[in-house]
Order: sequence, then C-alpha cells, then structure tokens
Amino acid sequence: MAALLTVAADRLTKIWIVRNFFLYQSQEVIEGFFRITYLLNRGAAFGILSEGNVSWVRPFLILISLFALFLIAYLAVITEENQYISRISLGVILGGAIGNLFDRVIQGRVIDFLDFYLRGYHWPPFNIADAAITVGVFVFIISQLVLNK
Repeated sequence: MAALLTVAADRLTKIWIVRNFFLYQSQEVIEGFFRITYLLNRGAAFGILSEGNVSWVRPFLILISLFALFLIAYLAVITEENQYISRISLGVILGGAIGNLFDRVIQGRVIDFLDFYLRGYHWPPFNIADAAITVGVFVFIISQLVLNK
C-alpha cells in the first residue's frame, strides 16, 4: 500500500507540473527558501551524471533502478511481518524507485520540481520519488538499528 500511495503521489504531482508549468518555469512559494521549478533531469538523484553521455547514462540508470527494485523486494520478503515500520519504509522506497523508473523508461528523463535554497546555498531540485527514497532509506536504517535489535 505504501508503494502504491508513493507512486500515485509522484505521478500526480509530475502530471500537475507538466500541465501547469512550462519547462524551466519557476514559481516562488516561500520567498528566499522554496520555489517550484519544472526541470528535466537525465541523470540520477540530485543531478548526478546529468552531464554525462546520454547514450550510456539512461541504460545504466535503468539497470541500477531494476537492481534496486529487486533488492527492495528481497528485503521486503525477508523482513518479518511484525516489523511494520521497516515494511512501510521499504514500500515507500519501492514506490519512489518505480516513480523515477517510469519517467526514465517513458521519456528518458525524470521530472524534478521541488527547489529549495537559502541565501547563496541551493539544494539540487528533486521530486516526490526522490524524497520518498531518501526518507524511506533513513527510516529503514533507523528501524533496523533501533527497533529491531
């Protein structure tokens, strides 16, 4: 269920961005801190490999995503049913991985739009799938270290 909700949130926000923004259009949400900016990222999370040769980057990232999907599925199978937090976090990670894989397979790029900055510091733009993967991994690690001794 967590994976399905994450994929839905990712797809719906990306569809909204494409329908309501032009590529590179930016809208200030919280002045000096956050804006929505429609970007296409042909690289990995946070723009890693975006400057690389497109001919090898896309297939490489698709393979990495598929490997991650199998790894997440394996972890979900071996995680005990009573480890709810671990299982939910794996679902959120899975949903994020599916969301970005969908973009990469369909259009060769991932839609990014969450754009945070503060004074001269700027975090690379990202999307709901990236946030889900990041938060899911953090929660899964914490749950394994703290809750499942």
